[in-house]
Amino acid sequence: MTRLIVFSGAGLSAESGLQTFRDVDGLWHNHRVEDVADINTWERNYELVHNFYNERRTEINKAAPNTAHYQIAEWQKQYKVINITQNIDNLLERAGCQDVVHLHGVHDEVYCTSCGNLEQVDHYDFKPCGCGSTRIKPNIIFFGENAPNYNSLFDAINSLQSNDVVVVVGTSSKVINFNAYLHGCPGLKFHVNPLHSESLNVYDYEITEPATKGLQIVDKIINENYDKNLV
Repeated sequence: MTRLIVFSGAGLSAESGLQTFRDVDGLWHNHRVEDVADINTWERNYELVHNFYNERRTEINKAAPNTAHYQIAEWQKQYKVINITQNIDNLLERAGCQDVVHLHGVHDEVYCTSCGNLEQVDHYDFKPCGCGSTRIKPNIIFFGENAPNYNSLFDAINSLQSNDVVVVVGTSSKVINFNAYLHGCPGLKFHVNPLHSESLNVYDYEITEPATKGLQIVDKIINENYDKNLV
């Protein structure tokens, strides 16, 4: 194995108590995602948006990494890992992971849409930026907004080789269609999610378990088949 590439979604953090993005009929914490994560409506819903993400910051700060986060951190000690997540929380980093690519932004930052000033926050208190602007946006990629870190995602997929291992964990592939992107790609591919992926035989291993148990199974298979001394 040359590289271990991990693509993770909300299911990775679900066992830490963080609600997945679309648990019930497109609702997220009793809000429509269109009201709290849409680039075309966020300014109109300014107070709602910021109160919503303040609540998420509180929720994330109270949560602790689970064994799936720690498993990925352990892999990073053993292998050359590319770690790409859809999640905005920092549980991977708190488990010891480094160089995590957050495709959709991070929960603890806001920035001024006028001057571009970026600030780390535990709670946004609705104060204007130093430039005087009150158009402060969570550093989250909203629907309809450009997502520059997707370049890292596509680079990783397009560079896959037969001796790479890919682990897709905790995602239904509704936001990012990993099933389509990985179809026909080389490498040994795992899918870990309680629900079947309907993947049309994209994956070599379909592990229909939560992330914590599923990554233990992946680790066992890797240990049985690969040397830790990587190229």
